[in-house]
Amino acid sequence: LVRREMREGFRSGAEGDIEDCLTCVKPFDVDVSTIRCPVRAVHGSDDDWEPLSNLTRFLDQIDDTQLIVLDGMSHFGPHLYPDLLIALVTGAAGSRSFTTAT
Repeated sequence: LVRREMREGFRSGAEGDIEDCLTCVKPFDVDVSTIRCPVRAVHGSDDDWEPLSNLTRFLDQIDDTQLIVLDGMSHFGPHLYPDLLIALVTGAAGSRSFTTAT
């Protein structure tokens, strides 16, 4: 699954990956503080590809946010557990607890 996702990500070249890397150090090219809808973000505690600080830098500029950090989840958690991600983002997860294998 990860190999397929990586292949798709690089299908048109490395520009997308380079752009992702640059978001860690350059300012956003949009004013995210103008976002007026609630934002729910999910991040894995064991994500060693994308630091949590990159996400919080974004979320800190928006008024109505909720951050969910999944203990033990890696960067590829959304690819491995898509139903979990959908449930969390849509609020369908409610108060259920989830266990993930990493």
